Amino acid sequence: MLNSWPLAKDLQVLVEIVHSGSFSAAAATLGQTPAFVTKRIQILENTLATTLLNRSARGVALTESGQRCYEHALEILTQYQRLVDDVTQIKTRPEGMIRIGCSFGFGRSHIAPAITELMRNYPELQVHFELFDRQIDLVQDNIDLDIRINDEIPDYYIAHLLTKNKRILCAAPEYLQKYPQPQSLQELSRHDCLVTKERDMTHGIWELGNGQEKKSVKVSGHLSSNSGEIVLQWALEGK
Repeated sequence: MLNSWPLAKDLQVLVEIVHSGSFSAAAATLGQTPAFVTKRIQILENTLATTLLNRSARGVALTESGQRCYEHALEILTQYQRLVDDVTQIKTRPEGMIRIGCSFGFGRSHIAPAITELMRNYPELQVHFELFDRQIDLVQDNIDLDIRINDEIPDYYIAHLLTKNKRILCAAPEYLQKYPQPQSLQELSRHDCLVTKERDMTHGIWELGNGQEKKSVKVSGHLSSNSGEIVLQWALEGK
C-alpha cells in the first residue's frame, strides 16, 4: 500500500502530456514552465514507484504502467470535475420547497405568471403558492416569502420593494350619465363608490394623492369586495 496518494494536479499533468505530445507543449497549455511539468511527473512516478513515461528524440511514450495510470487518471479527473460541478451547483442552483403568500388579485394577475417563469428557469424548485385575504404572519402561517401591498412591515422582516402600486380614481361613462361628476374630494362621500378591502386595507377609506400630498377620504357604496379584479369589473360595467 502506498504511503501517499497521487495528487490530482499530477494526474492532470500526465494527461496533458499525453494529449499534447510533449512536456513543453503540456507546460504551455497548463500555463506552467517545462521544469514544473518535469517535477510533477517525477513526483508522480516516485509516488507510484514506477516509470510512467519514456522520453526520446522522437517524443514521449507511455510505459505499460503509464498507460494504465493515464486511463485511471482520465476517470479520476472526470469524477473530480463532477464533484466540483455538483457541489458548486448546490450553492448556485435553487432547489427544494419555497412557500409564497400573496393577496388574491395581485397573486392571480402578477405572481402566478411569475412563478410559472420561475419554474422554467429552476425546475428543481417546489413552490407552494397560497393566497390570503388577510395580513399574515410568516412564522404562524408557515410562509417563506410574502408579497405585500402596503408599507406596514415589521422591523424584523427583510423586505425589498418590487414595484410601485399605482391606482387611479375613475368612473365609467355610464355611471357619470346617472350621477354628476364630483368636483372635490368631499363630494365623493355622496357617491355610490365601489369599495375594495384587500388584506389590511381599512374598509371604506381611499388613500388619495396627487404627487405632493396625500389625503384619506371616507367613501361608501352598495357594492364592496376584497377582490380588486371584481371591483374593476363592476367599474367597467358602470356600477
